[in-house]
Amino acid sequence: MRLQVIKEYQLKGILPLKDLLLSINCIPVDCKDLERCPVCKSGIKTPNAHFEIPQIMTEFGDNSIAYLGTVDRQRAFTTYITPDFTNNY
Repeated sequence: MRLQVIKEYQLKGILPLKDLLLSINCIPVDCKDLERCPVCKSGIKTPNAHFEIPQIMTEFGDNSIAYLGTVDRQRAFTTYITPDFTNNY
């Protein structure tokens, strides 16, 4: 019920989306070979920094994530979501 009220308030403009955003610092990063990734078939054979974001509210689409990158906000990360969609947040 609470989530539904929040979504309705946001859609009506009563609650700005930026007020719903939350910083999540220090997500563990490991290295993975992108060739094994089902989303990115790029042919890259070297391990790349890899992490998984916690579950987010997908109801707001691309607006669910405002920024994804270093804590100092100096470097945005390239994000692979589907084979057809790559984004820099």
